Amino acid sequence: YKKICSCNRVDIMIEKPLSYYLKKSKTIDLENSNFKKIAFLSNFTLQGLSSVLQVISNQYGMNIHVYESPYNQYRQEIIDMNSNWNKFNSDMSFLILDFESLIGSSIYDYHSYKTEERKELIDKTCLDVINLVESILKHQNGIIVISTFLLPTFSPLGIYESKMKYPLKEFVIKLNQLLFELSTKHDSLFCLEMDNLFQKFGSENMVDEKLKYLADMKISPDKFEHIANDMLSFLIPLFGKTKKCLVLDLDNTLWGGIVGEDGINGIKLDSKSPGNSFLEFQKVILQLNQRGVILAINSKNNLSDVIEVFEKHPNMILKENHFASMKINWNDKASNISSIAGEINVGIDSMVFWDDDPVNRELIRQKFPDVFVVDVPKDTSLYAKTLRTLPLFNSFQLTNEDMKKGQIYAAQRQRKTHESSFTNIDDFLSSLEMEVECENANEFTINRISQLVMKTNQFNLTSKRYSDNEIKKMAFDDNYIIRTFSVIDKFGDNGLIGLYIIKKISTKEWIIDSFLLSCRIMGRNMENLMLNDILQLAQQENIEKIEGEYIKSPKNSVTKDLYTKYGFRSISDTKFVLDNISNFILNQLSYIKSKNK
Repeated sequence: YKKICSCNRVDIMIEKPLSYYLKKSKTIDLENSNFKKIAFLSNFTLQGLSSVLQVISNQYGMNIHVYESPYNQYRQEIIDMNSNWNKFNSDMSFLILDFESLIGSSIYDYHSYKTEERKELIDKTCLDVINLVESILKHQNGIIVISTFLLPTFSPLGIYESKMKYPLKEFVIKLNQLLFELSTKHDSLFCLEMDNLFQKFGSENMVDEKLKYLADMKISPDKFEHIANDMLSFLIPLFGKTKKCLVLDLDNTLWGGIVGEDGINGIKLDSKSPGNSFLEFQKVILQLNQRGVILAINSKNNLSDVIEVFEKHPNMILKENHFASMKINWNDKASNISSIAGEINVGIDSMVFWDDDPVNRELIRQKFPDVFVVDVPKDTSLYAKTLRTLPLFNSFQLTNEDMKKGQIYAAQRQRKTHESSFTNIDDFLSSLEMEVECENANEFTINRISQLVMKTNQFNLTSKRYSDNEIKKMAFDDNYIIRTFSVIDKFGDNGLIGLYIIKKISTKEWIIDSFLLSCRIMGRNMENLMLNDILQLAQQENIEKIEGEYIKSPKNSVTKDLYTKYGFRSISDTKFVLDNISNFILNQLSYIKSKNK
């Protein structure tokens, strides 16, 4: 048995053969929805994998159009600028290579080679891989994912293999190390760790020996779904579907037992079973928080009982300051989910809900279909494993902003408490003592800019998405201006929270290509300061006309009146113009101090 995700839940289903996916893929409507273009290149047969990936990705609300390179034509496809793969211009390409096919008959003669010949073959193959990667990156702007190579499980030398210099295993290890090194140098290059996949499911289960020789299928087609599930980790951020917030129950989730009945000394949270499974689960949650996942609590409990556990239980790994929102009350959990979303200002569809009670899980599924509800296993020893295998929190970048996100949202809770003591919003904003740093995009901020562009949905006037490479090109192109805004207040550093992208149409006219703010800063009138910044730059360069655009999305209705609110005139349902710029004055906000870098 295995778990297969279906939109907002995980259903337990029997492992499906390739024939199921081939039939199912024909029922998917790819024409009436947004899609991404995915390409497969390989040096062995992968026919059918694309159908499996189409079906599984569709269950997550992602539709893909696929290009499959002809059998073992990956080199020609990569090198030839006019190849079908290059013309396809994929958003993401998977290059799946088999080590034996890569080095050919040398694998059978390798152990008879002299030491120098073995080293020469390793060096030659490594250089070949480097050239291949450089060609891919040169010809395609999309994400490139290359599979790692499988370690050989047999040697004709038997146990003496480890005694020889440059053994075959070292050959493969060097190739994999090279791939990892290359991926650290290129933002758009990633590794699909195929060796981990084979270890997880067992090489004997992943290979059909008959098909291996009959059709050069180095992986059993009935195991393609395992590869496709791993590929979801790359597709989810590609589609901008990365989840932001993990909402957790408490009793029988972060600890065993019910604290209101068992008391702080009676709950299970220690080095013995079952307490150790909850400890491990908390450790995995903390790891997610440290990489930028927002944590929230949704629990029916007495607040005082819970706070006592956080403050006094010696084995409690997660602390109160790790959580951006804590709804600990006797309200229904659907109401609490709405409150959490409002408090931390994230979309409902950015949430993952974890609760051991199936009734609560079904309530959230019914009330909020866009929330991903984890089908929590009854066996608590599977908690940590289940959370680790969720592909929902993956991102193409991890920035300094992400690493500080736990602190940022802890400070946000302090701001909310502080805000409740004010009846006037301007007085509250003034009390924050905000300082804003404005600067042009640079090599240190490009990753964060791309991340904001890819993830921001609510305060995003056009919802245009740009990759790292596209942002880099614009940042160093005189025809574009990219400005970023970072905020510090008396409660802490909010990080880089806003940006705009200007496209220069001529020496007299600009277009605001993108204008967006992080959801956590909404409500502080930062858009006023950003528009002021645009206006000041335009006046310095004697610009006569600035055009803005509002492209409606399912989530950005909050921005629809932004331009008219600040003096732009409407020229169509989606386009707005600001004329007479030299004489235009936008009100300055006295409670925000700004400085340019």
